[in-house]
Amino acid sequence: MVRVFAYGSLRKGEYNYERFLLNQSEFLGYGYVYGLLYTIENKDYPALLPGNRFIKGEIYEVSRQLAKEIDEMEGFHRPGDISNDYHKINVPVYDDQKNQIEECPVYFFNNANPDQKKWALTLLESNDYAKR
Repeated sequence: MVRVFAYGSLRKGEYNYERFLLNQSEFLGYGYVYGLLYTIENKDYPALLPGNRFIKGEIYEVSRQLAKEIDEMEGFHRPGDISNDYHKINVPVYDDQKNQIEECPVYFFNNANPDQKKWALTLLESNDYAKR
C-alpha cells in the first residue's frame, strides 16, 4: 500500500475520485502541502506548482497497482521526464496547524513540458480546489 495526496480531480466529489478512489482506497484525512494552485483554461483539473501557499487536499492509502493507474492518468512516466504532464514528488504534508504529519507523493504540474505551455493558468485564491 502507498499513500497519495489528492488536491484536484481525485478529491471527494470530483470525477476522478469516483473513477479511482471510491471503494478502492482508504481515506486517511485532510492535509496541506506548500505550493501555488491554479485553474487551467478549458480544463476540469488544476495545476499545482511550487510555492509558499498552504494548499488543502486529502490523503488516501491505495494499492501499488492503483497508484500506477493514477500515475498514468496524471501523465507521470518517470522522474524528471520532460514529457510528464505532472511530476510526482515526495513532499511534507501538514495538518491545519502547520505541523508536519507525514510525507506523500504529490503531482506537480510540469510547466516545462512544451505541450503544456500553451495553457493559461489562473491562480486559485482559495488554495482549495473544492472551493473554485
